[in-house]
Amino acid sequence: MESLEYHRPKTIDEALALVQHGYPLGGGTFLTPRRLRLGSVVDLQDLDLDGLRAEADHLVLGGGLRLQTLVEVGDPIPPALADACRLEAALNLRNMATLAGMVVAADGRSPTTTVLLAAGVVAILEPGAEKVALDDL
Repeated sequence: MESLEYHRPKTIDEALALVQHGYPLGGGTFLTPRRLRLGSVVDLQDLDLDGLRAEADHLVLGGGLRLQTLVEVGDPIPPALADACRLEAALNLRNMATLAGMVVAADGRSPTTTVLLAAGVVAILEPGAEKVALDDL
């Protein structure tokens, strides 16, 4: 069995370069079952992507935010989003699963993605902070 290359970048630029040749890793819930087929992973945990803040007319949720955080935080998270995250997975998986990972791996049966689509969520992509509606992503 070939060994797995593991990278843990400290900057977004470094991560963007590394994911050209590896899989981004947040919580690992999607990648772990496929670990034997992976050549390289890029651990995003040191990039401070788990932020949550309320702005005047919207929320800013980081892609590295754990689903369980959305269940537990209360205000300003809408109850429908917290409930959808609770339905998404059991507690142990919600403690690992990230918002971005869940959206990317969604298969059409995701309660969380359904709520995010209904809310008209916009994703901000790097590099360049490109804004894309979730339904276009």
